[in-house]
Amino acid sequence: DQREGLNGGTMSMRVQICLMIILLGLTAAAPSYADEVVDGVAAIVGGDIILLSEVKTAETMRRDRLNPKKHLSQGDILDDLINEHLVKQEMDRLKIEVSPQELDHALRMVLMQNHMTLDQMKAELTQDGIAFDNYKQDLSDRVRFMKFMRQYVYSKIDVTDKDIEMHRRRYPQKSKEQTDDEIRDEILELKSKETFDAYVKEIRERTYVEIKKLS
Repeated sequence: DQREGLNGGTMSMRVQICLMIILLGLTAAAPSYADEVVDGVAAIVGGDIILLSEVKTAETMRRDRLNPKKHLSQGDILDDLINEHLVKQEMDRLKIEVSPQELDHALRMVLMQNHMTLDQMKAELTQDGIAFDNYKQDLSDRVRFMKFMRQYVYSKIDVTDKDIEMHRRRYPQKSKEQTDDEIRDEILELKSKETFDAYVKEIRERTYVEIKKLS
């Protein structure tokens, strides 16, 4: 029984790909000029500024989520943050928005998937130290990102019957226990990442990006 945790627990493969970047910080507020002076600028991405403190915070978050002993390069983390800002700017440019109805529907789906009432959700969020309004904003950002993925990434992907057949030949033992839909989702996950990475690369090539410093 897969249960979607309120902080991003187990989800379907398609949703994992969609939320991969959102969960790492797309919702961070833009730093002010005073922040820049006290802190330090790590990079400029279009009209956005990434502070050194953001890089350090992201480094801590990633280390907590992954193996604590795994070395994480600050350069790689900054590169991830740059890509996050690029995607957010692209969604702004494309005017991708989430209506109140879409947000309400997403909230009802989360409640249904977690087998809980709205009051139970609020109680669990309070216990975890998360304000309900903040959770709704995070959910809205997730829905917005999923709309972006559906319209501009998934729409470019075609998983054919030949792809499924090749998968079954390549992984005969594993595929015995898989339905065609499960194999299709697995292939989609792989192709989604490849297509998404190519899209981000394209955005980056047409956006002003200046890396300042990491110390």
